[in-house]
This record gives sequence, C-alpha cells and structure tokens, in this order.
Amino acid sequence: MFRHRAVARSSHRLPGPVAVIAPPAFSHTLIAALLSVGLLAAALYLIEIPLRARAVGVLMPPGGILDIASSTHGRVSRIAVSEGDVVAQGQLLIELGLDQGSRSVPSLAASQLASLEHELEILASIQRENAVLQQTAASDVASRLATMSRRRALAIKEVDMSRQRLALLARRVKRLESLENQGGISADRLEQLRAEFLAAQREQISAQRGIVELDLEAQQLVSAGDRMAIDAVILDLEADTQRERLERQISKLSVEQSHRILAPRRGRVIRIGVRSGAVITAGHPLLALAAEGEEWEAWLYVSAHEAGLLQVGQAIELRLDAYPHQIFGTVAATVSSVTRLAVLPHEVRVPITIAGAVFEVRAKLDRPIGGALNTDVLPGIGASFTADIIKHRYRLYEWLLRSRSTMVGSGSG
Repeated sequence: MFRHRAVARSSHRLPGPVAVIAPPAFSHTLIAALLSVGLLAAALYLIEIPLRARAVGVLMPPGGILDIASSTHGRVSRIAVSEGDVVAQGQLLIELGLDQGSRSVPSLAASQLASLEHELEILASIQRENAVLQQTAASDVASRLATMSRRRALAIKEVDMSRQRLALLARRVKRLESLENQGGISADRLEQLRAEFLAAQREQISAQRGIVELDLEAQQLVSAGDRMAIDAVILDLEADTQRERLERQISKLSVEQSHRILAPRRGRVIRIGVRSGAVITAGHPLLALAAEGEEWEAWLYVSAHEAGLLQVGQAIELRLDAYPHQIFGTVAATVSSVTRLAVLPHEVRVPITIAGAVFEVRAKLDRPIGGALNTDVLPGIGASFTADIIKHRYRLYEWLLRSRSTMVGSGSG
C-alpha cells in the first residue's frame, strides 16, 4: 500500500554526511587490552595501602622532665630562679628555712651565724691590709735594690778611674826612677811620687771594697725580701686555714638553719610549684626542669595488642591538637625505641581512652618542630597530639589478597 512512497523516498539523496561505523581491527584491540592489563598490574604493584595504629602522646625533650621535690619540712625562704630560666648544674634553685613559729633556737643560731660572718669579714680585711703591706715592702726593697744598682755602677766607674790613675802613676814612677839613676831628679821628688802611687792603690782597694759591700747589702736585701715573701705566704696559709674553719662553721649553721635545693643537672625551669613564704612538707613538688638545647622527641602510648607489632624505624605522622593539620599539616617522625614495660593509665601525661596498661613508644622528629609546622609560634613542652604509626605498607595486590583471605576465613568460620 505504501510501496510507491518508499520507492520515491529511496530515490532522494541524503541531506547530510553519513558515518559508517566499522568494527576495530584485532591488532588495535589487542594493544589496548595489553596496555590496560599493564596499567592494572603496575597499579597493583606500585600503589601502597598503609596499615596504621592509632596512638596519643606528648612532645618531650629526650631527657624528659625532672620533677624536684622537697626532702624535708620547712618554709620557702627564697626562690632563686624564675620560669623559663636556664640553670647550670649545682646552681641554687630554692632555699628552704625552718618553720620557726615561736622558737628561740633559730634566733640564737642566727646570732652565731652573724658573729661568724663578721669574724670572716675582719679576717678578710686583715688579709687585704697584709697584702698592701707586703706590696709596699716589696716596692721598697725593689727601690733600694735599684738605688744600690746605680751606686754599684758609680763605684765600678770609680774603680776604673782609680785603675787608670794608678797605671799613670806607675809609668811616672818608672820614668822618674830612670832619671834618678842618671842624677836628673831629686830623691825627695821620687819618694813623693811613690807615696801618691801608694795612695792611689789604697783608693782603688777602697773602691773595690765598696763594690763588695754594696753586693753584700743587695744580697741581704734580696734575702730580706725573700723572708718577707715567705712570711706573707705563711700568713696567707694561716688566714686561709682560719677562713676555711669559719666558712665550715658558717656552712654548718646554715645547713642547720636552712636547706638549699640545687639543680641536679643543666636544664630550663618550666614550672615552679611553690611561692615564697609557703610552708611545705617532705615530698612536696617544688619545680620541674627540662633538658636544654636538645631536639624534642615524641612520646606515644599504644595499647598492648598494638605494641607487639611496632619496630624501630617505623614512620609516624603526628597531628598536634593545638595546630589543626588541615592548616599546619602533620609532623613526620620515626620510631626510635619501644619499651617493653607496661605503663598504667594514671602514669601517662596525656588523657587516654585505652583500657588497661599501655606501652610507651619514643620517636625522633624528622625535622625541627618549627620547620615541620612552618610557624614561628612553637608548641610548649608537653603539647599533646594524636598519631598514626605506619606498622606496614601493603602493595595493592597484597592488600586485596589479604582482604580476600580474611573474608574467606570469616565465611568458613
């Protein structure tokens, strides 16, 4: 019925291009399949899925925080440091005195202590005066020696002049003696010249005797100076002995009257738990010291079933509670030690929700904390964080096989 319309339509040309879709060649299909299989195999081998263990912890110096407590009952009489100070080993931190109340013995000890300190001051004053006197005497000896040295130089010149005059007179006497033999000079004149020659010899001997006397006097001065130096040393030793005795007595009275808390090691004072004038008992915490000049490390706490799989060298990602990781990122660290001693929850410095005992893990930061967070505002000691410990990295095919075996094992069970 519609044949003539269909024939008419078939005689008309199409209004647009015609695309003929032919099936792809077999070689193209094979290449595409091989590429897909290769990419899938590379993904199965290269993609890693980490197995993580969740933990909590705090940032600490490697030496930890040393809490210093009082070993005796007393009253805080002096706090010698402030929070943030760096102290050396043996430096005075806190001084404790007796809780005196209405007792009279401490006042007696205080008066004895003041008397000993006054005696020590007098002794020091005497030592200073003796030192001045010794210096004055040494200067006087040096001045006299210098004067004698100049006198000796003049005496030596006088001896030289006498020697020259004596030699001149000797030549004149010899010449006049030859003239006397020839009858050219009187005997009286020759005798007078010989008398002058003897007088010159006497003057030379006297000048030489003066040099010897000057040398002897100088030697006596040097000996006197040496004796004064020895006496000064003896006096200093006696004064040192007496001062040591006084200082020992003062130290004994001071110990009876007060107790000094000294720094057991070098560190920074991070907390002072008392105030001046407070009465404390034995065992009361006084202050806390943290190691100074050391890079911080992370102290983590994990449950017992997680601790057995941890090993040294495993990677950790820290997320500080006070620094949102969306802005500041995470801090990378590496496990440096895993303790095998369980820690009770109340002994942990951070709040944890793990039931039962936990194990402590210490990790070294891969970068300084300031560079890791990219900020100048550094966290304080004891800053808390949550962490992911990378226990193992599975390749994608290992993870799939592990998941498959876990599903099959649970299904058969």
